[in-house]
Amino acid sequence: MNIFFLFVYIAGCFHAFISSFLAPPPLFPPISCTIANLKIILEAKTRVLPEKQKIIGLTIQGGKVAKNEHTLDQLVVKDKRGPVRFMLIGTPEVGDDGGPA
Repeated sequence: MNIFFLFVYIAGCFHAFISSFLAPPPLFPPISCTIANLKIILEAKTRVLPEKQKIIGLTIQGGKVAKNEHTLDQLVVKDKRGPVRFMLIGTPEVGDDGGPA
């Protein structure tokens, strides 16, 4: 009986170990991530190259436009009207056959 429980425990640990490698990347990047790194993450989800991405609505303190060097923790996420919204504008890359890359 104890051998059965040991087997189940080992199988569960092995499954958790393998799942950690196969798990999808986190939905939200770390707060220390730069805007340039965020654009790379968005490229994987949207097929828009980072140099072709225009993110509208990202500002830092003082109302200045956020640049690629700024980190996510420097962004203004709330103003007097509530949560700040932003929009990604860009053209996705197409493959050789004219379909998605």
